Amino acid sequence: MQHFLLAGGDLLVIGAIVLSVAYLSWKQFSR
Repeated sequence: MQHFLLAGGDLLVIGAIVLSVAYLSWKQFSR
């Protein structure tokens, strides 16, 4: 588990998820 979390590619996945959630949250708030 930790080995996968330390993977550099995981950072890109986390970043994409954060941006997606932030975009959806802003989209609802902007409504």
